[in-house]
Amino acid sequence: MQLRAQPLASGRLALALLCAAGLAGCVVPERRFDQDEADRHSAATQADDSTTDDSTTDDAEPSGAGGAGPMGSDVCQEYCDTVMESCSGDFAVYASVDSCLAVCAMLPLEDDDGDNTVACRLEQAMLAKSTGERDEHCPPAGPGGSSARGRARCGSNCESYCLLQPQACSSTDELILEQAECERRCSALVDAQSFDVTVHHDADNVQCRLVHVSSAALSETAAQTHCWHASIAPEDDSPCGLPADSVPECDHYCSVVMTACVDENAVYDDEAQCQRACAEFEPGTARGMGVNTIGCRLHYAYESLEEPADNCAFAGPGGDGKCGDNCESYCSLAEGICSGAFDERFGTSTDEECSSACSSEDGAEDGSGYQATVAEDTPGVACRLHAVLTSGGTAAECRAALGDGDCGG
Repeated sequence: MQLRAQPLASGRLALALLCAAGLAGCVVPERRFDQDEADRHSAATQADDSTTDDSTTDDAEPSGAGGAGPMGSDVCQEYCDTVMESCSGDFAVYASVDSCLAVCAMLPLEDDDGDNTVACRLEQAMLAKSTGERDEHCPPAGPGGSSARGRARCGSNCESYCLLQPQACSSTDELILEQAECERRCSALVDAQSFDVTVHHDADNVQCRLVHVSSAALSETAAQTHCWHASIAPEDDSPCGLPADSVPECDHYCSVVMTACVDENAVYDDEAQCQRACAEFEPGTARGMGVNTIGCRLHYAYESLEEPADNCAFAGPGGDGKCGDNCESYCSLAEGICSGAFDERFGTSTDEECSSACSSEDGAEDGSGYQATVAEDTPGVACRLHAVLTSGGTAAECRAALGDGDCGG
């Protein structure tokens, strides 16, 4: 299906595509909707707006910078009418017509070089209606563009988020990232591989960020709330964060920490090593700070997306004084992974003897930092932590990890 962008949008289309490609310093000029057009559509807002707080207020002035699809364009009108009819109830991808129109105004109408367009989404909305396969075609018809199985169809969820977010959140410029860096950080997020505007209004996944970016596009007032909700690293009270009493999972933690902490800030050699460490720690809860748990480490892993040098060591295996102290963490890992060698060295006593012996080693103190890339050559606790995680549980390697090797005795 080929849809032609209107001439008045051509300049904006070209600029939006440059920004989507990650052009450094790119700023899209601010978009303003036609308020008469917005008022004409406000009566069609869905009844469930009250549950998703995405309705358009009477004094709303749409936020963000201009995309390629003017709100009043025939293409956006056709797209939003079709997707609101085809994808409703459990398959709804927008809370209101106005939210759909706001997103449409930020997307290219068509693009010969890619599928992250209104045209592609309209085609998917039509297929949802004609085939009845709404679970298959409604997710890519929505703001993210990915299919129900997480495959990019009309753009990927992260590509779309990172195209929409700078436009919808132009008034909160401290949250705006260059496209490539935005997509890198976004890749850490859980993908629910479906899309339901109500279910995903409160969830720590990429779909939740897309729901709130769509809300932020409605007005500058909405942007002040929803742009913070849509940020990749969630605030403590964000609907796109884990509930305070929820139990974090290793896959989630490892996805975030392996994305956030790379190169000189890396705290694990690879995903398998992260999973090995995670299995030995108590999961805790999502907001449990100051304890030796995965929940605490997940918090600092998210913080590391923005400030890796300051936070990665807290998110790593040692905890570095914020999520347990380094000796506590080392002994917990050694007892779990190298149980035979641990009992041989310390008997069947508690790990207090291990912690006492560890406390005199270099790197035992809080704030020592931990870098996986140099840990092997850093005598003391850092070397031991790394040795335990790379030991594979074999007797000889575990003895070395417990002090019989190059890490010191």
